[in-house]
Amino acid sequence: MSAIQARTSARIRLNFRHMKRQPPTKPRATALTMNMDKPVAVTRIDLNANGTFQFYDANGNPINPVSAFVERSYDRPKGPKVLSQVPVDPSVPMTADPLQALLAYDVIYVIDSNSRVIREQNISVAAAILARWQQREPELRLSFATMHALEFRDTDCHPDLLALRYHLHLLGNNPTIDQAGKVAFVVDSNLDNLSAIKSGDAPVLDDCYLPSWADLIYASDSAQDTLVNMLLRQADKEASALLKLIENKTFPDRPSEDMFGHANYFRIWPTNNTG
Repeated sequence: MSAIQARTSARIRLNFRHMKRQPPTKPRATALTMNMDKPVAVTRIDLNANGTFQFYDANGNPINPVSAFVERSYDRPKGPKVLSQVPVDPSVPMTADPLQALLAYDVIYVIDSNSRVIREQNISVAAAILARWQQREPELRLSFATMHALEFRDTDCHPDLLALRYHLHLLGNNPTIDQAGKVAFVVDSNLDNLSAIKSGDAPVLDDCYLPSWADLIYASDSAQDTLVNMLLRQADKEASALLKLIENKTFPDRPSEDMFGHANYFRIWPTNNTG
């Protein structure tokens, strides 16, 4: 469980402890969706020991999709509940394991926002977690910590999109972004629009489009049985904890910081990371 501690300097410290995987209470369905971009005839499928597989045509040539994603969900009366959608690298053997698909990314940003009406203002807090693979073999090791939290008041758009745009702008202005490797952002909203945003057919917000160095992953905080869901759930807890402190007037207000519209107040809450 994470703990959030208030300090007189209006900074916050977030400590991760005992983030445990929880077994699912409902049966999960896993589906791999591939876009071949043209009719293809698959005549052979090779299965590898690590769970990946490769398609081949009649001439023995490998067939790779243009794009693909692995989706996990469970059934419910009003329709399937999507728990995650993780893109799959189409240039390598396919996988239906969301954890294996997540290994393709070098840097993972997890963004989740919660909103609450406090003193007649709709206040949203978006917590941002930064995760990196420290080791992929022989064992998986992932390090992660909360970067900061963003506070918006009375937004006219979804706060997740506002937080995503902020981080794309922040990273896009970093001269070392080309050295970051493959970057992914994990969000838990706007699932119906993510495909258009990823393809460039729709902007993230205003004139901000998803850059070539970034990808989008969808995850829900209603599950705790895979890594991507656990990370999203952690961000959700951090956002909720800070909202509660704001509601309890733990910190004094201060003037709004500069922002590119869509909110009448913006504040960055820095974080002291201790592990």
